[in-house]
Amino acid sequence: MKPFQLILTGVFVVFAIIGLLVFAGANPGSGKNTIGNIVIWGTLPSGEMREVLDAVRTTRSDFDGVTYTEVGSDDFHRLYTEALAVDRGPDMILVPHTLLVSEAETLPAISFDSFSQRDFEDTFITGADIVIANGYYGVPAGIDPLVMYYNKSLLNNARVSEAPKFWEQFIGLAPRFVETSEGLSIEKSFVALGSYENIRYAEKILASFFFQVGSPIKDTKGNIVLTDTKDTESALRFYTEFANPNTSAYSWNKSVKEDRRAFLSNDLALYFAPASEGEALKEANPNISIGTAPFPQLEGGTPVVYGDVYVFAVPRDSRNVFGAKTAALAFINVTVAEAFSSITGIAPVRRDLLGVEQKDPLVSLSYDQAFIAKGWLSPQPAQVDRVFSAMVTDVVSGRNDAQEAILTAQRSLK
Repeated sequence: MKPFQLILTGVFVVFAIIGLLVFAGANPGSGKNTIGNIVIWGTLPSGEMREVLDAVRTTRSDFDGVTYTEVGSDDFHRLYTEALAVDRGPDMILVPHTLLVSEAETLPAISFDSFSQRDFEDTFITGADIVIANGYYGVPAGIDPLVMYYNKSLLNNARVSEAPKFWEQFIGLAPRFVETSEGLSIEKSFVALGSYENIRYAEKILASFFFQVGSPIKDTKGNIVLTDTKDTESALRFYTEFANPNTSAYSWNKSVKEDRRAFLSNDLALYFAPASEGEALKEANPNISIGTAPFPQLEGGTPVVYGDVYVFAVPRDSRNVFGAKTAALAFINVTVAEAFSSITGIAPVRRDLLGVEQKDPLVSLSYDQAFIAKGWLSPQPAQVDRVFSAMVTDVVSGRNDAQEAILTAQRSLK
């Protein structure tokens, strides 16, 4: 066995005898089914995951009984909880880390004794550490960092030679792109910042802002620490400045159509979204010349960006724990991990795979940004959305200043 396989076997030492049998057992191509029937519930598109499973079956005959069911992220917690209550839950789940806290009670932790944090950190990138909490929630499979998409034609028309790299450039650039009607209605925008409901990934963008000014949002003890640094107030003020019609940064407001629609309609120059969305954007409007660039940073700051980590985890009440653990481990195999990344557009979390040079510009960018991507163990996504939305709205409306809005958000997330 290769050293990497031996290391990963240790992850499942909680099922020590079973784990040894898995790695010392039959050749996957021998026809012996070491997995059995496994139902995976996940938030990734069913078409993509079925293609991934088909790719796995080309090298593993024991995946014939593995099936995948797509469950929307907004409904996942409710449907998953209801299914477990009547003993009809899945054998394995594939979810972004944002759902780990809400489902934590159903996911038995894997002990640190079975797989040291040192070995984990040597194998995976830093962003994968999100699965560590009194043990391991599950197996990290990929990470999807935010990147910046830009409309090349709009940048050319504004005589801007390249997409901005630093936030300090944004205020000065906004007036060169924004077009408004007599009533200050925005017709064309530079960047979608300042509101919340009509910005598809507002929570992830705000998290990136807070990370970049040094706030982890949630500390190692599980406490919300939005107010840990005064710079979080500056970050929130900067974000909301773009919705203030009395400033030169004015580029967006809550009455504008959703940022993704605006971008695809040639009405928005810059759009922030996960790297995995790139191909869908090109297909949605092939007439737009779309460029990609890293998510902007603070000049002189430590580079960091928000990224969703996707995790395979096995519920305590799985009907086939042995098979589910074996299937989860298979997704970390080099060949399978490459197929998962290629088909889903989600960057791998294994350091060795991220080090492989990529010819596709978007894939290369995604792999590069994966090294600096991170997330935070949040409550249910719907709760975070409500709290962050209220925080932004309070500042934009003048109901509260940035300090009070952040304090309120921190209290609400506890």
